[in-house]
Amino acid sequence: MASVLALRPKTGDIVWHYQWTPAETYDYDGNNENVLADIMVNGVKRKVLMHADRNGFLYVLDRSNGQLLAGNPYVTVNWAERIDLATGRPVETEVARRLRSGEKVELKPRWTGARTGSPWRSIPIRGSCTFR
Repeated sequence: MASVLALRPKTGDIVWHYQWTPAETYDYDGNNENVLADIMVNGVKRKVLMHADRNGFLYVLDRSNGQLLAGNPYVTVNWAERIDLATGRPVETEVARRLRSGEKVELKPRWTGARTGSPWRSIPIRGSCTFR
């Protein structure tokens, strides 16, 4: 499970979805909890969903429509250089391409993931979560 699904409770209709690690090549699973909050984004109060994924990126989505607001690494990541805010997809690195071709590489975070159940307060945030 490398995604989140927003459902309309009364009907069960899918409102939006987002996939943390497309194709899930790395076995990160994306099963960490989602945190809901109301925060200021570029001077506007937004209802957001935050997710510190095992793939090493901290995601912030507008929870009303699934729009990606931020996707920033919170640990050392070498499989992707960034999350493209326009497409919502990771921009993979040469390390990822070499891994997929069968070469043995050192993947960061490793296959066990960046975060495996520890509380949010223990996340070592590197840099800031900027909103573009």
